[in-house]
Amino acid sequence: MKYSLLTAASVILALPWLVVAQDQDLEKNYTDLREAVEKKDVAQVKKLAPATSKQAREEITAGPGENEAEKTAWPKRLEYLKSVDVYTEYALFAVGIQAQPAEVVDLLSTLEEQNPKSKYLEDAYGSYFKALTETGNAAKIPAITAKALAANPENVDLLSVAAENANAGGNLAQAGAYSQRLIAALGKKPRPEKGALLSRAYFLSGLSRMGAQQWMLADQELRNALPSLRGNDASLSIALFNLGVANYQLGKMMNSKGKVLEGIKYSEQAAQIKGPYQAQAYQNVSAMKREADKMR
Repeated sequence: MKYSLLTAASVILALPWLVVAQDQDLEKNYTDLREAVEKKDVAQVKKLAPATSKQAREEITAGPGENEAEKTAWPKRLEYLKSVDVYTEYALFAVGIQAQPAEVVDLLSTLEEQNPKSKYLEDAYGSYFKALTETGNAAKIPAITAKALAANPENVDLLSVAAENANAGGNLAQAGAYSQRLIAALGKKPRPEKGALLSRAYFLSGLSRMGAQQWMLADQELRNALPSLRGNDASLSIALFNLGVANYQLGKMMNSKGKVLEGIKYSEQAAQIKGPYQAQAYQNVSAMKREADKMR
């Protein structure tokens, strides 16, 4: 479809009437879509957003006409068409995150299909996954996450969900890999919830470092996770237990009594927390103290 600034007489002589009608349809759909957003009309937004986006994109693809007037007007028209297309994404997002769970899934999945790289998806996945869970479709989340990460590799919500899914599935190495990507992404994108997400990422990454016997990195990352674990005995005991082991191993590698004593300190703290790590932590304390006694 081509946009024309010719006179009415020229249009009659040179262009099919259908071009004018199509432009009018675009403008009408755009106006109707804006009204539907104001009214939070889910059905109308679902209908009009994809249709309006398609019209705008088709005109963008077609480009300007052959005459000089059309070519001169094209840059401004192109900017307008792109803004219309972006608004259709906003419409799906803005109405979607305020809708009922089934409608959230419908509108946000439509947005994802329309543009997997939409800037509005950055803040949509939390609502999307919550709605999937509430509608009994939580099983779809891992596949949606994997696909979405291909288009949005630094999206912190996606990386967090991917890390948790991997951890729940017992794949600690993969959970660690996603957590390390999450740490890097959070470093670039400060967010209000950064503290909790970052701490959890350090926790999962630190555990994966333990599995790979990367003691120094495990020590650093688990230490970073500790502040937010206070009050969560289950996770705190795991972190303290592993910090004890990591520091003990570093002490042996570096022939550092100080590091072994750090290992004892963390192990003693782990031994004070009831749970599956308590008994082993007590045993570790005794073994570490014997090792420390041999060192200068």
